[in-house]
Amino acid sequence: MDKNQVSSATTPDHIVPFARSVLSLLSIWPALQLSFENSSRRSEQSVLISELATELVGAFLDCEPNQTPETEELEDFLLGWIFGTLDVRIEDESEISISNELIGLWKEWSDWTGTVEMAYQQEGTLIHRIERQAERKRVNGAKVEATIIDEGIISGEENESDNDDNQMKVDPNPNLSPRARAPSPVVDEDGFTLVTKHSHRH
Repeated sequence: MDKNQVSSATTPDHIVPFARSVLSLLSIWPALQLSFENSSRRSEQSVLISELATELVGAFLDCEPNQTPETEELEDFLLGWIFGTLDVRIEDESEISISNELIGLWKEWSDWTGTVEMAYQQEGTLIHRIERQAERKRVNGAKVEATIIDEGIISGEENESDNDDNQMKVDPNPNLSPRARAPSPVVDEDGFTLVTKHSHRH
């Protein structure tokens, strides 16, 4: 049998939209964005995120039919990739929710019988929520970039979106007291940057 025929027969029809959802999910993961900001490889962010998404999609393709990777395996992979690629340790445990959402996206796309566009518009689904958040982030990012280019500053009057945890606020006042300034990144004894929560879970 022709190799292309084998590939076509074993590759799920939803693999392309699933891959897009993976990219969207990674784009709205705050800890990953912060990891890039604290890494010397920040300029490679787009390429590296694409590589990470490819690895994640491959992990699902390598599973038996109707199976998914174990949540713990995805968690360990995400932590290992960020540490190995960016020299950053994530300690906010957000890899747990990201792993669960990856599995949720795969299951929703596997069960979806409508068109791709219908999936993006179907309210109440993980697919819809992730795509909506990613699109909102892209739009807000474009607005901020346009403001920087046109005015040389970031306006504090950007439109705020409901529940948008990814919106960046920049205070142009250079005379902040040390107490009011954001804390510096935490570096462990091995010289690696730590990404932590503002408040720890108990």
